[in-house]
Amino acid sequence: MPNKFSQTLNRIMQVMSNTRDDTDRFSPSDIEQNRMMALLSYIWLCCLVPMFAAKNSPYALYHARQGLILAIVETAAALVLGLLAKIPLLGIIFAIARFLLLLTCVVLSLVGIYNVLNNKARELPLMGLLTQYISKR
Repeated sequence: MPNKFSQTLNRIMQVMSNTRDDTDRFSPSDIEQNRMMALLSYIWLCCLVPMFAAKNSPYALYHARQGLILAIVETAAALVLGLLAKIPLLGIIFAIARFLLLLTCVVLSLVGIYNVLNNKARELPLMGLLTQYISKR
């Protein structure tokens, strides 16, 4: 019988992996022709390349927007939590939080790359919550 922790972890993983699939919004030719541009979207500031080089590709722009939000969160976390990590005694908590947040961003980037390599346009886990929060502001 699985313990409560593993059940909770499984539930969290199901919620995170149950993201919206927008692949059918894009033409197969657009997906095939702009796959490398979409792939660049998940490499920190390289997300800007598809925004300018493939601005006529809805598929590349879909991934570039997600990559840009991820890059902004990653950069802000690195700066803010990096500064807070310099506080004596409390700094270790902020340093750990920074590491965990940056690790989460790397994992989300890998999920995005995985989606691109499988010709998918899936919303990244947590991205829907973040975009809803940003749009309410």
